[in-house]
Amino acid sequence: DKVSLRASIQDANIPLQESGYSQRLDEFDQVFIELFSDSWNIRAGDIDLVNIKSYFANFTKRVQGLLVNANISDKTTVFASGALVRGQFTTTQFTAQEGNQGPYKLTGPNNELFVLVVSGSETVYVNGVPLERGENRDYIIDYNAGEIIFNSTFPITSEMRITVDYQFSERNYSRFTVFGGANYNTEKLSLNVSIYSENRILYRREFIGAEEIFVFSNNPEDELFSVRFSRVGPNLGNYILSNTNAITNIYEYVAPIAGIPQGDYEPLVQLVAPERLQIAVLNGMYKPTEKTAVFFELAGSKNDVNLFSGLDDNDNDGFAGKFTINQKLIKSDSLWNLSALIDTDFIQKNFRTIQRLYRAEFNRDWNLDNTQNNQGNLNFGNQLLLTSGLQLSHSKKGTASYNFEYLDFSQNFNGSRHNVTANLRLGNFNVFTNSSFLNSESTINQSQFFRSFNRLVYGKKTKWAGAKLAIEDNEQVVIATDSLTPLSQKFRAYEAFIGIGDSTRVFAEVGYIK
Repeated sequence: DKVSLRASIQDANIPLQESGYSQRLDEFDQVFIELFSDSWNIRAGDIDLVNIKSYFANFTKRVQGLLVNANISDKTTVFASGALVRGQFTTTQFTAQEGNQGPYKLTGPNNELFVLVVSGSETVYVNGVPLERGENRDYIIDYNAGEIIFNSTFPITSEMRITVDYQFSERNYSRFTVFGGANYNTEKLSLNVSIYSENRILYRREFIGAEEIFVFSNNPEDELFSVRFSRVGPNLGNYILSNTNAITNIYEYVAPIAGIPQGDYEPLVQLVAPERLQIAVLNGMYKPTEKTAVFFELAGSKNDVNLFSGLDDNDNDGFAGKFTINQKLIKSDSLWNLSALIDTDFIQKNFRTIQRLYRAEFNRDWNLDNTQNNQGNLNFGNQLLLTSGLQLSHSKKGTASYNFEYLDFSQNFNGSRHNVTANLRLGNFNVFTNSSFLNSESTINQSQFFRSFNRLVYGKKTKWAGAKLAIEDNEQVVIATDSLTPLSQKFRAYEAFIGIGDSTRVFAEVGYIK
C-alpha cells in the first residue's frame, strides 16, 4: 500500500490572532502532520472538525488533536478523532444604536466582558441576514478585544437586530472533544451514525472570600494579597474602579448606603462549573424511486451542567427526531418542476444541540420570548414543528414556494405560519418576494404577525430601475388585560431606484426611500 506524508510546520509562537480586517484568514499557527494512502489517512495537529451530515448534531469546530479516516469497503467508511477544543460556541444578541457603527462589545455566556474570539469562527446576522467580513464589505472584527465595527458602507439604524454566533477561547477549563462514527452508502440507501462528547476539565483556583475588605497599598511592611476582581453589575458589588493609569487597575472599597451596594466589582472569581455534553446520532436517507427521498434522524443528548453535583441529574438526558419526505410531482429538465415536502421535528425539552439549530430570526418569526434560550434554541417544553409545502422551480426562470408551518410547545405555546417566497426572472424583470403570516397563542399572549418584503427590478444591459416595498404589522395582545405589548409595532417602507454600470464591479445607483 502506497503511503504518503504531508506536513505543515510553521509556528510563529505568537499568542495573538489576526485582527479580522480581511476576508481570507490564515492562522498564525498551522501545524499538522498527515499520513495518507488511497484507503486511509491520519492527521495530527490543527484540525477543522466539521459535521454537516447530521441535522441535530451539525457543527464546525477548530481543534488540535488527532483525526483518523478509513475506507473499510467501497460502501463503508469510519472515522474517529480526539482533540482539545480551541473555542466554545455561544451567541450574542443586541439591538443596534441609531448611527453608531461601533465598536459593539461581545460578551460571553456567563456575561464575561472580555472574550477572545476564535478567528474566522463568527457569523454576523442583521435582521436574520448574514453579513460579509472585510474592509470593503460589511464589518470588521477585532478578535482579541471581541469587538465588531460596521463599515460606513453598511449604515446602522436602531431598527436593526444583530445576532453574532461565534466561538470564544475558554480559559476556565480545557475542553476535550471526542467525535467518531461511520457512513454506509448505496445507490438507494445512506446511513450515518456518530457520537460526540465534549468535556470541561477542572483545574485548581484560589480566591479570597468576599467578607474581607481590601484597600490598595504599596507599603512593603503591610501583609499584601494578590486579589482578582470581577464585575458583577451596577449596585451589586462593594468596589469601584478608581484608577486605570497604573500598570494594572486599582479598585476602591465603597461602603453600602442603606444596605445597597454602591459599586460594580467584588473581590471574587466566578466559579464556572465543569460540564459535559454528549450526543449520539443515527440518520439515513432512502430513495425508493427517482422522485422520492425519505430522510430520518434520531438523536440523544446527555448534558450535565455541573459535574461537581449530582443534584437535578434527572434532566440530563434528552432526545430528538426528524422525519422528512421529498416528492417530485412533476420533473422536467427544461420546463417547470414541482415538488412537495413534508417535514417533522420533535425535540424533547431536555435535548441540547452543539450549536444553533434553527435560523437566527426563528424566535422573532414565531414571536417567542428570547430571554429563555439555549444557544439560540428555546425551552418551553417538548417541541413539535410540522412543515408542509410546494416548490415550483425552473432552471432558468427561478423558484417559487409556499410552506405551512405549525409549532407547538407542550407547556405554553402553539402557532401556525404561512410562508410565500419567490425569486423569478421573467424576461427583463426580476421579481422577489418573501412574505409570511403568523397566528400564535401562548399562556400569556396572543399575536398576529404579517411581514412582507418585495422587490421588482427591470434591467437591460447596464441600466436598471426598480422598486421595493417592505411591510410589518406585529400585533401582540396580553390575554389577561387585552392590551398591546411593547413589542407590538407596524411600519411600511417604500423605495424606488435607478442604476447604471456593472453591478458586480463599478456602478452608480440613486433612489428615494420613504
